[in-house]
Amino acid sequence: MINLAGGLTPAADRNHVQIFRVVPGEGRIILDVPVVSSHDSTKIQNGKSLLHGVSLDGGNNVKSGKSGVLVQDGDFIRIAKIPSQINNSVTLTGAVRNPGLYPFRPGMRLGDLLHPSQMLVEAFWEEGELIRTNPITYQRSVIPISLFKLFQGQEEDNFELQRLDEVVVRSQAKPPRMVAVGGEVKRPGEYAIGSGERLSSVLKRAGGFTEEAYPPGLVLIRDSLLQSQSKELRKFVADQKQMLVTEAANIAAGGGGGQGGALQLILQNLEERTGRLEPGRVVVTVETLDQLEGSPDDVLLENGDWIAVPQRPETITIVGAVKNPVSVLHHDGLSVEDYIFRAGGFSNDADED
Repeated sequence: MINLAGGLTPAADRNHVQIFRVVPGEGRIILDVPVVSSHDSTKIQNGKSLLHGVSLDGGNNVKSGKSGVLVQDGDFIRIAKIPSQINNSVTLTGAVRNPGLYPFRPGMRLGDLLHPSQMLVEAFWEEGELIRTNPITYQRSVIPISLFKLFQGQEEDNFELQRLDEVVVRSQAKPPRMVAVGGEVKRPGEYAIGSGERLSSVLKRAGGFTEEAYPPGLVLIRDSLLQSQSKELRKFVADQKQMLVTEAANIAAGGGGGQGGALQLILQNLEERTGRLEPGRVVVTVETLDQLEGSPDDVLLENGDWIAVPQRPETITIVGAVKNPVSVLHHDGLSVEDYIFRAGGFSNDADED
């Protein structure tokens, strides 16, 4: 049957062949049928497997002896693959010329794997790491190593390696700090920033504003603030909701059911207000690049900052206690009252002052 299927592939696990069989009156069973190479003299005798009489002729073809397992109608034969994990290896990573897997040999030492010619210019020689994996529990431990002492021939730093060890060579080179500039600038994209570089400098490198830009609407989102503020905001909202729930429970217990609607309105107002917040935003006032440069709003940039310059808005948005909250086109000469009129006028509960 294996020959009819074209023979075994190089990735076949020759010691793990299973037959799934239906036995009338018993149900489904599984049979293990090891298939071994005919070149394995410890398992083959006279061309037959000592286990089940199944051997390989010339590597991939199978020939069965008298004791070979016969297949039956309805059998399903499954030949497992050899696991992809490489067990006889050590790994070299970091600031070296040829990182990757290397074959492990018993008695192999750190100096057999790593030598000065493999080190990149930016490699940090003073300190590296030997990450050791327990082959039984797969727990990891880190052993500090000094590559400088190793290359000087000090044997106490020439550790004997074990299977699955990983040697890490750190780099002294610092990755560039990057910011993203988008929207209405002439050359949007990502920019590497130097130490002490400010907002106006990057905007100039991006070509300045386009004619459609609206500098007062510039948005600066800072990744470090985004993470901390988002966490604090979630905690604040959760605390406020818990306080309102507790207060509502106290009112209900005291028979003040009429206050429940007021608490619900407070909760809705809280959600609306927090929903309009922009965590991570650094508020800056920008009119022109010349005005920005050297001003308190010309902030120092950080890695991961995101800068967006919007188009000049052409709409006016009217929200709150009006009959029809809406956004309408801007027209020169119209007053606040004109736009409120376009939103249907004040609602009955509006504070017109």
